[in-house]
Amino acid sequence: MKNIAFALFFLLALTTANAAIYTVVNTNDSGPGSLRWAIIQANSGPNPNIINFNIPGAGPYEINLQSPLPIINFEVDIYGYSQPGSFPASGSNPAGIKIALNGTAAGTGASGLNMSGNSCYINGLAIYGFETGIMAGGNNNVVEGCHIGLDATGMNPVGNAVDGIIITGQQNRIGGADASARNVIAGHSRSIAIFPYAPANRIEGNYIGTNATGNATIPGNGFDGIAVSSDNNTIVNNVIVGYSSNNILITLWAAGFPYPEGNIIQGNRVGHHADGSFSSFVNNCQGVSLNNGRNTTITENVIFGNGCQGVLISGGAATGNLVSNNSIYGNAGLAINLGLDGVTPNDPGDADLGPNRLQNFPVLESAKANASKTKVKGFIDT
Repeated sequence: MKNIAFALFFLLALTTANAAIYTVVNTNDSGPGSLRWAIIQANSGPNPNIINFNIPGAGPYEINLQSPLPIINFEVDIYGYSQPGSFPASGSNPAGIKIALNGTAAGTGASGLNMSGNSCYINGLAIYGFETGIMAGGNNNVVEGCHIGLDATGMNPVGNAVDGIIITGQQNRIGGADASARNVIAGHSRSIAIFPYAPANRIEGNYIGTNATGNATIPGNGFDGIAVSSDNNTIVNNVIVGYSSNNILITLWAAGFPYPEGNIIQGNRVGHHADGSFSSFVNNCQGVSLNNGRNTTITENVIFGNGCQGVLISGGAATGNLVSNNSIYGNAGLAINLGLDGVTPNDPGDADLGPNRLQNFPVLESAKANASKTKVKGFIDT
């Protein structure tokens, strides 16, 4: 029997020339074959390591953690989709996730997965019941194809207490261009928070605030869908709906911190489901809010159904922001508001100061249409 056990755990930790492979074979909180055991083994050396899953049976399986998992200190790839029977999203079809991490008993302040190492990769997990689903403290980490704040089906909100994902490193990627990389993130006070001094991260192709179909808003979303307080981050091609304050917020963290600069918000559906339908949940404030954000590019987004402005640019340091080629409609307030005082009258020469230097709005003089084109004539004094 001892020889059989030795052979089993030898198979659990196959070593290749480039990486050790540790396989999770049970849902235990700790001990050989558990996820905690696999992370401890993967942390034992600086070489890239891989964690796979092969738990017997059909699943899905829930790993109920009694304390926080170890911080991931080195390059580790965790392949939730290695569990037999699981599969990533394809086109409009949701993923089939078989492995869930439940942190309800893990203790105050616990994170589901905490990556302080660089170049880690995570896919195919449902993560809920923690204070924060994922912490990305290192650089060049990737999170793809996970359900964060939802159960394994991606249809039922179970939430993480505060944040879905916190990013404090740089050049991390959450999601990706292909449907298989799509994360579904909902049921948090903030679904994604990028902290100060965490530049050049990419949030792409995710469903934020919806279920796994992208076509229904999840109840229980909190203040902000995505909140950014650093520079040169890209938020592109996401569906973001159902938050009570801002679906997207670019904001100064606090006095004494640098103003966030050079962020790109492009091609997102804000208040607009993946299938083109509109969310029945109307947030109480802005679709996109820039609070002292500088040189931000907001382009090619659909921004609909917000309880205040479509886009709000506020704060005296909020200059150089480009809002162009968006479809902004059906909001309770102005489509684009500079400052918090509603319509700002044009002034000759546009010499005043304020958010985006209180850019004058264009004055339309005429519009003429024929069978092939529409001609609009106007001017802007700036």
